[in-house]
Amino acid sequence: MLALDYALRPVLQSLSARHILPGIYATDSQITVLPEGGYHVHADIASRLDEGVTTLVTEALKQSPSVAGRFAPVPFSQVRCSV
Repeated sequence: MLALDYALRPVLQSLSARHILPGIYATDSQITVLPEGGYHVHADIASRLDEGVTTLVTEALKQSPSVAGRFAPVPFSQVRCSV
């Protein structure tokens, strides 16, 4: 699971990425597929994702006020993902 951090972080740094957050990892038992096709994310993973998104948005808005207001914040519960 740490392969992304060890492989991707140096690439992002070399590309001068502005915001590189720590990885958030989940196991199969923490994300379950719902019968209707959606996903249920365990509360601790959802909490870490919300915290990461909040940190990213906060840092992005601090450094780049010109992009503020272009996109409305989206709660993690409304984000669609594929696994």
